[in-house]
Amino acid sequence: MDLYVLIVSDHNLAELRACLYFKPRYIWLVASQRMQEPAKRLLKVLQAQCPSAQLDILRAMPDIPFEGNTLEETDAWIKQVFAPKINQFNNAIQQQCVLNMTGGTKTLSYLLTRAYEWLEIHYQPFGNKVPLERFCLSAQGLNILPNIDLANVTISPKDNALLYMDFVRSHTPNPIRKHSNSLTVALSRLEQNQEWITLTKALEQGWSKNESGHFVSVAIDADNTSTLLAQIKALNGLFNNSQHPQPLTLQNNTLSMPSFSHKPYEKWRKWVSGDWYEQLIEHWLTTEYHIKPEYILTNVQLSNKTDPQGQESDTLLQFNNKLYVIEIKADIPKSKKLAEIESQLTSLSGQLGKVENVLIVSPMLKDRYSNEQWLNFELRCKNKNVKLVVVATKQDLGVILNGHH
Repeated sequence: MDLYVLIVSDHNLAELRACLYFKPRYIWLVASQRMQEPAKRLLKVLQAQCPSAQLDILRAMPDIPFEGNTLEETDAWIKQVFAPKINQFNNAIQQQCVLNMTGGTKTLSYLLTRAYEWLEIHYQPFGNKVPLERFCLSAQGLNILPNIDLANVTISPKDNALLYMDFVRSHTPNPIRKHSNSLTVALSRLEQNQEWITLTKALEQGWSKNESGHFVSVAIDADNTSTLLAQIKALNGLFNNSQHPQPLTLQNNTLSMPSFSHKPYEKWRKWVSGDWYEQLIEHWLTTEYHIKPEYILTNVQLSNKTDPQGQESDTLLQFNNKLYVIEIKADIPKSKKLAEIESQLTSLSGQLGKVENVLIVSPMLKDRYSNEQWLNFELRCKNKNVKLVVVATKQDLGVILNGHH
């Protein structure tokens, strides 16, 4: 196809998907006054993904307004701006021009279908499946063409997020994830979580102390020090820095650990505090559920020019033509109330369009609350369209991806 004309709206994933499928030579974005920012973001993603296409944003002119709401104003803009431009485009030779009318107001979509004798007109309904509906209009009336299934078009979670945010950056993964033993230790913490409780509580207690020293000590009431020593050895084994002493030592029922702010141990502490669970979940998603690594973006910082600080997300997952915003919470919380975890997730996902909100929590986190507290939290999540999943085994992740409880 020579020219693909898109109508920019707040949600432009369908338009991006169609462009990646057809790879047109020219792409025009019709953008009313209110849609200038989404148009710029779509343009940026298209420049990266369709480098050979010539792109243009069609907008209001100094003396020709284009709000896109009223018939009269839109009709005037089409006659004075759009029609001359497309006629000039077809001046030397008749080009293949196609309109995608998925976005935009009904007024704008309707008038554009009549503004030119399009080779085809496209529309993609919103849903899990992504058929591109096609038709053409002629003097004989409506001619419906076969659908095109766009399910195989690959869109990365980063590009999806960039349709809504100006900046999407993934932080460097915790280096401890590269340690050959890290997954084994993570799995042990989940599967034998009762045996880890003594150590976990001691670590949490030590890290909640705001002490200025490099190390803090916590008294341990341990009957079974052999299990404890094996766990300390496993965690110490993940710390690969010969210039500093091992993180944990147990002497006379006193556990010594690096303080919360002791910099050389920061990555190790973050992994022990919760990165271990994120690593395990992501490992299962890629190995057990065969999700390609390019469809998973972890430790993501999302921000806009108006809000440079932005927000963080544990995981963005592109699956089944949807963007999943996933928060993963292990067993050492940062003194947050349950409700705050949900608020953090929904305030971010509210800026990312039509997404699936998922909150994955460990069984250990759930065990901290009474049945009544947990039931209230489940109801809160349900009311906010957050899928709350307690993941104790790799099979538990199926609830998220298979769409059933």
